[in-house]
Amino acid sequence: AEWTTRSRRPIFKWAASDKVTVRVIDLDSDPPRTVWHGKVDGNHLAYPADAPALSIGIPYEVRVTAEDEDPVSAVFSIHPDLEGPDTAFARVVPIGR
Repeated sequence: AEWTTRSRRPIFKWAASDKVTVRVIDLDSDPPRTVWHGKVDGNHLAYPADAPALSIGIPYEVRVTAEDEDPVSAVFSIHPDLEGPDTAFARVVPIGR
């Protein structure tokens, strides 16, 4: 399943709350390439404002890896013409569900 959000700054949310590495991968590249990665201490992250801009309509994978655990991931894309309010709740991309 692919999640779709209106915002170019999605909020990623996962179950683990330990220190994790988050990667955003452009799946439209051949081979897929990492667009942004960082370390997070918690269970969510808003895509950073100073990170490379995410393109409209491109499928991305967000992958969260905690130490000694299998990675969890989700596929998402950006479509600003979606109906509905552009709220924080609408920006959430759940990972590992």
